[in-house]
Amino acid sequence: MEGSYKKNLLQTFITDSNEALDLKLVREPFDVENDETTFKPEMSHQIFGENESIFGYQNLKISLYYTAGKLNTYLGITYKAEVDPKQFDGAIADDVMGAISAKLPPGYMTNLDDFVATLNKEQTFKPFGELLSTYSINKGSATERHFQLYSCTIEEIGFRSYHERLQTFLLWYVDAASFIDVDDDRWRFYLIFEKYPCDGGHRYAICGYATVYLYFAYPNKTRPRISQFLVLPPFQRLGLGAELLNVIYRSFLKDSNILDITVEDPSEEFTRLRDFVDSQNCKKLPSFSKEKLHQGFNAEMVDEAQRDLKINKKQARRVYEILRFQATNLADFEEYRAYRLDVKRRLNIPYQKEASDYKKLQKALNPEELRSTLSTSTKEQRIENLDKQYQMLENEYRNRRTSLSVMESDKGLALWLEMFHRFGTALLRGVPTTKGKIIEVVKRFAYVKETSYGVTFDVVAEPDPEHLAYTGTHLHHHTDMNYREKSPGMQLLHCLKSTDIKGDGSDPGGLSFLVDGFRAANWLKENEPAAFHILSATPVRFQISVNGMKFSQTWPIICTDNEGKVTEIHYNNRTMGPLQAPTHLITPFYHSYHLLTEKIRTESMQFAFHLAPGDLLAFNNRRVLHGRTSFDDTRVSRHLEGCYVDIDETMAIYDFLRNKV
Repeated sequence: MEGSYKKNLLQTFITDSNEALDLKLVREPFDVENDETTFKPEMSHQIFGENESIFGYQNLKISLYYTAGKLNTYLGITYKAEVDPKQFDGAIADDVMGAISAKLPPGYMTNLDDFVATLNKEQTFKPFGELLSTYSINKGSATERHFQLYSCTIEEIGFRSYHERLQTFLLWYVDAASFIDVDDDRWRFYLIFEKYPCDGGHRYAICGYATVYLYFAYPNKTRPRISQFLVLPPFQRLGLGAELLNVIYRSFLKDSNILDITVEDPSEEFTRLRDFVDSQNCKKLPSFSKEKLHQGFNAEMVDEAQRDLKINKKQARRVYEILRFQATNLADFEEYRAYRLDVKRRLNIPYQKEASDYKKLQKALNPEELRSTLSTSTKEQRIENLDKQYQMLENEYRNRRTSLSVMESDKGLALWLEMFHRFGTALLRGVPTTKGKIIEVVKRFAYVKETSYGVTFDVVAEPDPEHLAYTGTHLHHHTDMNYREKSPGMQLLHCLKSTDIKGDGSDPGGLSFLVDGFRAANWLKENEPAAFHILSATPVRFQISVNGMKFSQTWPIICTDNEGKVTEIHYNNRTMGPLQAPTHLITPFYHSYHLLTEKIRTESMQFAFHLAPGDLLAFNNRRVLHGRTSFDDTRVSRHLEGCYVDIDETMAIYDFLRNKV
């Protein structure tokens, strides 16, 4: 018993390092205590190991603060208790300060008062280098903001030490990050600053930066390569990433010595951004017109993209495929087929080379030597692999078609919200699979509604679950939180992980499904009017106990307005209580409920699909019923992050954008 107690107690000294670390860009003393100025790291394994955990502290909080302009740095930690080596067989706490300080340049502070005192010097800070561009958002409104983009070299006075502080952000946001050798004079630096009003004047806050290395390209050209690219979390989703990339492009366009611009080991997020920017720019070129896209990829596209935009041939081909996919009418069989064949011809090139190499070896080797030297795939295997490659690529291009347009443009957001308004559901693909990204998406159009489950909630199988959703059990069609005074109008689920561990080809389960409750109710109204009347006139109590708190509310299954139009559906067999009604109404009610349930479970009513990592599903919780098939949680690793939103906020921004766009 004592061993088990000690083991459980030790668990309380293990902290998630991502949750423990608070980052801030401090503009004024008030920001130090203001939780709204805090932002979290996306990763911490480069400091605290692959498990991203810290041992030895209870209620650990790490504070890593920077002044917004000069980047003067403060590092501090607080905790409730530290593990006692005498009590736990010599176990000692991790050296948190040592792990982080080893990556910080000299001069960081550990006294918070000293750090706050340096804010007085922020008024003298001016950005380094040459001003290349200005960028504004929300022009003409009370929330108007202004940004400036600069370029400089390491020779700029004071920039070397500034860059040493700036690059420490890479550790928390760029995987496999490494600090560059700034003594090489072929490095170029691009910086974004916000110019904000303060005390009757203006100050500057760093927003992000990029580094570019000027490689030699034979025989006498230069090929810039983008190495590091970071927009800090408080400034993401403002269009700054696209603006920074365009500024880098424009800085090289007029230089005839530049061959083209490449990227070093781009992340998924940067690849999405690059595809978006390059696609927008190539759209303006004559060779990428809609008519020419349907004629196929050609040398004119390569030449024009390289000459006018410094885009290399490989990226030009990718942009062509993205733009042609956007220009293809997927409902037109022949047009869609022509697109698929065009892409598959490119994907088939390695197999053609394989076949050519095989023929050459056939002439030089006997059959036994040939078998031991080269393994070739059959025609059926090649076709299967081609189909898989193509489908993955098309899914990627579909993502480009939606996620960036929603996050970077009002028009894209308006179209996505229109889909939600019309059909009660909308899917966003290609959302980075980082916990908390769902909040960034919501902030584009509303605020997250905090509930008894928290600001967000995690749907993941647990060994000792308190809720059926946290198992692999089949979840029947339902709407959420009918037991509240007003159930949330919009629900979002972001798939962070969905992995079939065994991967043996059989169906792993966990299929999500949606049903339009309005459609089912209207079918009932037309075909079983008596049942419709009973379900729309009979109040039903929904109730639940959450964390010791009891919630209870009464609704009809089908809610209608004064004209009989269906406005809401409240349906959940797990939280619906026994009917409280006169005896003669019991049988008619449950007969009507059975009719609706049968219709809802009809296959033709259901939209079923597997949520893939990066998918973010939004649906009207008062209209669309959702559920999932069962899955073996020892075989399938599945993690969804969810949240709720008040639907009137969503509809208000939709109406505003519809009129604006």
